Amino acid sequence: MTTNEVIDLLNHARVLELVAITQYMNHYYRVKGSTYEEAQEIFKSAAMMEMKHAEVLAERINLLGGDPLSDLNKVMQHYGKALSFPDDVNEMMKVDLSLEHTAINEYTSAIAKVANTDPVTRRLFEEILEVEEGHADSFASYLGEKAAFELQEFKKYQAAA
Repeated sequence: MTTNEVIDLLNHARVLELVAITQYMNHYYRVKGSTYEEAQEIFKSAAMMEMKHAEVLAERINLLGGDPLSDLNKVMQHYGKALSFPDDVNEMMKVDLSLEHTAINEYTSAIAKVANTDPVTRRLFEEILEVEEGHADSFASYLGEKAAFELQEFKKYQAAA
């Protein structure tokens, strides 16, 4: 794998992180009231971790001589689909869980692609993957096991595991 291909993988991961930040913070800001304090904390803490991921990915891209994707228009063009902002808290959790499963699948694939070509990037992806799995667990726990298993993406993820 060439350095440019690694940079492309890193930028793709950065896009997923930037999308997650935007979606999770939107959900955090829109959920109001003491009834939803747990949901607010899940959204906010996940978004903050995604910000850290976006930063370390950008630092790695810079170190490898690339340019981190930052322009929102280019980020959304790369992402290729609209963000999801439902009104119901459980629906917010479901779309966020789905986004986490996408990230889990993407990081798992990126780890395999990088393999032994770039052990530093591989470790970075592995560390982020571990956190993404924790986020998925937080969203799924909030929903309860039955609701989490109703998601098609979750079924695909479980089948692949």
